[in-house]
Order: sequence, then structure tokens, then C-alpha cells
Amino acid sequence: MGVDWLHISEIPGYQARLRGSRLHLCADENVKPAIVSDLRDVQGLNVETAADAGRKHRDDHEIIAWARERGRPLLTFNHTQFWNDGLHRLIGCPGIIAVSIPDTPANIGSILNSMEQLIRQLADHVPNDWWIGTKIRLQGDGLNLRQRQGGATYSCKIKPNPQGHLYFKKD
Repeated sequence: MGVDWLHISEIPGYQARLRGSRLHLCADENVKPAIVSDLRDVQGLNVETAADAGRKHRDDHEIIAWARERGRPLLTFNHTQFWNDGLHRLIGCPGIIAVSIPDTPANIGSILNSMEQLIRQLADHVPNDWWIGTKIRLQGDGLNLRQRQGGATYSCKIKPNPQGHLYFKKD
């Protein structure tokens, strides 16, 4: 990676040792059941769906409130709505993982790979409260991260190198 790319361990809040715990997510109804099923097979990932909780067909603000109540980041394919800070602010956000990879059968492997990288190299190394005020957008070529820190917004791009290690570059 280039000079301005830093190893993921340089992200504020990153802890050098594995937490050894699972990443617990809430998934809205935009995450297809087949994808939820595959994600539930990923070691280190626990997914509760809006359907499981009897919250289908709720508006976005109710879904965010549910994720906040559960203390879990929200997984969604509705990236145009949830990535928009004008609609869903970082302040008070339970954490949002917005997938902008089309959820076609051909892309499921890429989505699962991105989620596994996120878990193995980021989620296992940050405390649960790190997710509060954080948004991550999964894209085909990496991740975008936006986070509220000390009254300021921090943003960066995160990409894997050929060995699969994640590196980031501040925006």
C-alpha cells in the first residue's frame, strides 16, 4: 500500500489483542434471509433480524432505536438511506454497517468475505462501545468508515492488501 495508507491497528480504539467475543448485529428487513443464514454460519458473528424481533415493515428510525436498545450495530443493504448523515446522524447512532454491494447470488461470496474481514481484523479488536457513533459502508473494493470522536467526525477508507491485511487512509 502507499505511504499514506496505515495498518488498521492505527484506528483510534483498536486494541492489539483479540477480544475473543462475537460481533452481535441487528439486521433490518433489507438483508435477505439467505444472506442472514450464511452470515449466521460465520464464526464470531451473531445476527438477530427485524423479522425475528417482530419488527418487519417498521420505519428506519424505529429500526435504529431497536438496534440501539439491543446494543448492537445495524446491518442493512439500504445504504442510500442509512449512510446519509442528514437522515441518520452519527450522534446517537448504534453503529451501522451499510452494504452497498448488490445482494445478487453472484455477490454473496464477496459480501461474506467483506463481513469476515471486518470481523477478523476490526470487530474482534474494538470494544462494544466503539460502534456507537460509527458507520461502515461495505463496498466491492473495501470499506468506508465514518465515526464521531470528541465532537468531530473522523472518516477513512479501508482496503485489504494482497495478503488480506486491512489498511486505512484518512479522507
